[in-house]
Amino acid sequence: MRIYIFVTWHNSATSMGAQLFVLQVIAATFVSVCVGVLWYTPRLFGRLWWSIQFPGRKFGDGVANSTTLPFLSAASYLLQNSAIVVLMNWMLQATIESTAPVPLLVAVVMVTVNAAANFPHYLYGRQPIHLYAIYCGHDVVQLVAATTAAYVLA
Repeated sequence: MRIYIFVTWHNSATSMGAQLFVLQVIAATFVSVCVGVLWYTPRLFGRLWWSIQFPGRKFGDGVANSTTLPFLSAASYLLQNSAIVVLMNWMLQATIESTAPVPLLVAVVMVTVNAAANFPHYLYGRQPIHLYAIYCGHDVVQLVAATTAAYVLA
């Protein structure tokens, strides 16, 4: 009898944990996509990004009508946000007694790794520093927003 109750409780707790994980990843991915859409609008950094990335072309000229690009972007956000949620939940368990700002710590770790890993590509590719700043700025805002969204649901 005791074994049956433990197994039933363990299965329901595992199921709730999996559902929460999926919900955290979906919420973080939704927020990530929203940040990306807003970041690259013409009113924020879209025109500047376009002029650096595609010099001599008018904003929006020659953009392929690809329906796969948004899905590929969302898929990469799903993978990234899965790692964020795993890292954040692990840090939350490790610092259960602490008052450490876990979402901020996770975002700082992810942004630092990302910025350090990408900088040599811009350096050796002779890319303008403005382009690097636009991408890193987006990553900072996106990672903080995604981590915060996942943390709110934790």
